[in-house]
Amino acid sequence: MRQTVKNACFLVVGIFITLSSFASVQALVLQAGETKFKDVSPLIITSLMTSGGGSDVEFVEIYNSANSLINMADWRIEALRVDSTVGQLKVAAHAGYVEPNTHVVLAKSGVVNGATYTLDGWDNLSTQPITEIRLTHDNFRPHSVVLDAKKYDAWLTRTYNTTSYSDAASAMHVRTVGERELFDDGVYVAPESAGGLQVVEIYPYAKDCTPFDTSVECRDYVKIVNSNKTEPIDLSGYVLRTDSSSATRTSSNTVNLNGTLWPGEYMTVSLTNSGTALQLTNSGGYVWLEDTWGLARYDETLTHYESATSAMQGQAYAVAETGEWSWTTTPEPYSANKITLAVDKSCPEGSVINPVTNRCNKVTTASSLVACKEGQERNAETNRCRSVLGATDTRKPCKDTQYRSEETGRCRNLPASGVPDAAFAVKPVEQTGSQFVGWWALGGVCAMAVGYGVWEWRDEIKGVFKRIVRK
Repeated sequence: MRQTVKNACFLVVGIFITLSSFASVQALVLQAGETKFKDVSPLIITSLMTSGGGSDVEFVEIYNSANSLINMADWRIEALRVDSTVGQLKVAAHAGYVEPNTHVVLAKSGVVNGATYTLDGWDNLSTQPITEIRLTHDNFRPHSVVLDAKKYDAWLTRTYNTTSYSDAASAMHVRTVGERELFDDGVYVAPESAGGLQVVEIYPYAKDCTPFDTSVECRDYVKIVNSNKTEPIDLSGYVLRTDSSSATRTSSNTVNLNGTLWPGEYMTVSLTNSGTALQLTNSGGYVWLEDTWGLARYDETLTHYESATSAMQGQAYAVAETGEWSWTTTPEPYSANKITLAVDKSCPEGSVINPVTNRCNKVTTASSLVACKEGQERNAETNRCRSVLGATDTRKPCKDTQYRSEETGRCRNLPASGVPDAAFAVKPVEQTGSQFVGWWALGGVCAMAVGYGVWEWRDEIKGVFKRIVRK
């Protein structure tokens, strides 16, 4: 019996151990996924200097090796010390972006003249020597510089190999006499507005030209003016954007502007950054300005141009002094706009198009007109001579049956009335005795006729009266 109990105990312990081992194995099961490594840091430390036996940092020079802007607000400078504590440098807030292939310096106040950022100490109180300085970002691998006693309190510089900085472990060395000074290009901040830049003319359908014609009207173009009356504008901070429906930048719809545009001065953009001809859509589109790096879009410059049909080839869509946009047949790529409307047809020599009727009218010169007589003036509309109001009329008077026309000055017959005039005067007619007797005779005849009718229809009349009485 004891042996049975003992065997049962061993069995229970074995099951427990087995289940415990299985649970341990289950706890070690991990989730596997895709291989994902963070990208290499685009910011690298190219120069630095410590102090206090390597316990503090005097300055740090940082270089942007990427092809895009880097926002320094997203980065941290940390230090690993001998006691394994990690501290972070405090940096005074400063809005801006580090541009590609440029440097920026972070330094203690009064240490480096011209430093963009100021270091304000540490977030901990450790005074132990620093063994590693690193740049950190949530989306990139840290960039580190390892320090030792030989590099404490010394000016360190990274080796530069012709076109780029070395990433070798020994690349940071103690600066020797004659090596380069610190670099600080500052940070980029987008302009708050377009500063008075305005789009005033769009030429979307260039005219046909020979292969040897290099004039600007052989290419599409956009004309810009500096409407600021007093201040010039540095164009290096702006780009011209063109598109029909998308805001995405491409090499063909984004053109960097350069130079300085003085008040009232015009600039015509007809080439892309690569030197090819600017291509605007004929079916209508948009033109506007942005800052160089696309951080800001200046909505006040957004201009929509209408569809350019084949009949509008060689015409420009321009704004008049009144602020209204319209097509003009006289593009002006380098000067103020000139609005001239297209006509439906050409007139022969000696005629001009009437803007109201769109018909050709002959041009009458003053030398071909016969001088008006005394007491007359020339009608500005008809070019005919007419009498001057109040002047002495020396013309032959019209007949009694005529009147003088105010338009032609000629005598015209009066219109005939509806009833012609009688040749004698109208006299009243007196009533005579014979006329009176005639009227009595006519009355007697009528009375006899009525009596005869009653006699002939007497039976019918009696029947009618009887029916009325019965009712």
